[in-house]
Amino acid sequence: MGDFSFTVTGLDAAGVEGSASRPGVISLIRLVPPTDLISMARGKNVLVRWTAPPGAAIFNVYRSEN
Repeated sequence: MGDFSFTVTGLDAAGVEGSASRPGVISLIRLVPPTDLISMARGKNVLVRWTAPPGAAIFNVYRSEN
């Protein structure tokens, strides 16, 4: 994936662009899916556990009727 640099500027009420910020860098890595996924019904809840891949920091888990 790689490293990407960026700068941020703002606009005033007249649409005039201000000074750019100092450059920042974002490093992107390709993650593999979690392994050892286990799910168990617990009454009206579901317990879900997995082994996180290296580099993963946050997981968003969503519920669906499908």
